[in-house]
Amino acid sequence: MSTVGAQAERYLPGLTEATRTAFVVRWPLGLPEATPAALRLRQAFLERPVRRVDYAGDWVMLRPNSEAAIRSAGIAADRVLMADGG
Repeated sequence: MSTVGAQAERYLPGLTEATRTAFVVRWPLGLPEATPAALRLRQAFLERPVRRVDYAGDWVMLRPNSEAAIRSAGIAADRVLMADGG
């Protein structure tokens, strides 16, 4: 939780202290893989115009883990703020 908690703490102050238990689940024999078609579309997706609503999730970073989900949330938050002139 330390890596995830440190990043999430910026958006959810007190999360690390409030966390009592954390479970790590790994699937060593199966990771999702972006299809060639998805990879071809990815650059245009990343360069899309900013809006007041944006996408976030580990799939945005093409890394299936909590750290990628938190990083993409930060990117989405920055994009939403830019759309509002911030």
